[in-house]
Amino acid sequence: MKKRIFALLLAAAMIFSVAGCKKAGETSSTGATGDAQIPPANTELALPKYEIKDKVIKVLSTSDEDATAGTSLWAQAYKLAEENYGIKVEKMMVTDTWAATTTMLATGTPPSFVEAHKVKAFFPRLCSEGIFADVNTLINREDVMWKDMLKYNEIYSIGDKSFSLVTDVFTSETLYYNSALIRSAGLEDPMALYKKNEWTWDKMMEYIEKIAGDKNGDGVVDIYGIDFLNLYSAYMSSMGSTAVAIKDGKITTDPLFNGNYEKFGNFASNLLSRGAKGYYSPVENKVATAKMLFSCGGYWGIKNNPTLTAQMKAGEISLVPYPRHSEADGYYMLGVTSGYAIPAAGNPVAAAAVLSCFRYLKYPNEKNLSSVAAQYKSEGWNDDVVHFLTYDQFCQPGALQNFSLTPNVNFASSEVSAVMSKLGTDVLEKQQNWATVRDKYITRIQNAVDDANKLINK
Repeated sequence: MKKRIFALLLAAAMIFSVAGCKKAGETSSTGATGDAQIPPANTELALPKYEIKDKVIKVLSTSDEDATAGTSLWAQAYKLAEENYGIKVEKMMVTDTWAATTTMLATGTPPSFVEAHKVKAFFPRLCSEGIFADVNTLINREDVMWKDMLKYNEIYSIGDKSFSLVTDVFTSETLYYNSALIRSAGLEDPMALYKKNEWTWDKMMEYIEKIAGDKNGDGVVDIYGIDFLNLYSAYMSSMGSTAVAIKDGKITTDPLFNGNYEKFGNFASNLLSRGAKGYYSPVENKVATAKMLFSCGGYWGIKNNPTLTAQMKAGEISLVPYPRHSEADGYYMLGVTSGYAIPAAGNPVAAAAVLSCFRYLKYPNEKNLSSVAAQYKSEGWNDDVVHFLTYDQFCQPGALQNFSLTPNVNFASSEVSAVMSKLGTDVLEKQQNWATVRDKYITRIQNAVDDANKLINK
């Protein structure tokens, strides 16, 4: 069995991997709580049949929209849990869910479930000490609702026990682009290229070279090529690797020396050497004087900006995934899991029932996918973008392109997270040589990795 102690990687951020799976139906013989139960398996989508003695669960929320008074998917899940299991949700309003979670865990009165990344680097130790329940004792691995999530549950595994229940996986990596400028230049739409599997970094650079820069000869950039937000992680992910990885059950810095970081360095040098074409992060007070061809703001960058939303509805800007790397063995994008740990002292059976309700509402059957597509359509996106956001982004059958999600293992701890980001920001924003940057931080990175690996051995 391939899986080892991957849980540490989920300590500071949600991450994706393709760990090996247990055989179907295999479960741990013991759980973290004596109250655990495995319901019968459903061969068609249906809520599991739990026998729930304690009907009250405690949940943390920063707004009503995420709790019982709102219209969010969570609010719908809580309502479904009440209707089907008689579960009563005790909502606890907090301003900082991370601080509240850690405090409640420390005092032995935890919420009924928590996002795994909320407990940061303490996650593996808490699992090994029995603070979290083994989710294999709370779900039926043969149930159609969970079978496609099993390999993701095991990202959070120590030994044969899984300590977090994954409800969905997705990629958050998207660009928005100025489709009006591209049409004016007589170039093919990037989404059309994506559909043909021809959307590559080289193609993106070609578009920037043709369109961006000082267009009227006054020495000022009129069209910026691309901003730098998330560009480092997107480029590295497109090669199917990150700067750190798992090897023999431990975190290693080997990927820093496998040639991919050098490829990023060459890519960054290419951008920075063409400053006159707008290949850099725009100076704040000059943004209003220039247009942007590509932006790493993606879906949320448009959705949260009324001006950009209006431009999207007018057909002036649109959405496309980050490019494929022409030297990679496939199409890769950064992946994310939504994983929830269930404290053994926090009513685990009822928590599993609520998470089952949430998964039921998100399960990728045609009804739910149609509902998701209708939501994106109502926001004003064109048909291709709606299809991408509904199918491709969540790796569903019928996607425009099949790609793999690269594990985001940069966040093995807070320190690893902080220093790893500098490998990109110092190169792109400070315009420092990539090799110099790597040499400057390698000792600090190794020390952070060593400290993280010590937790694995505890």
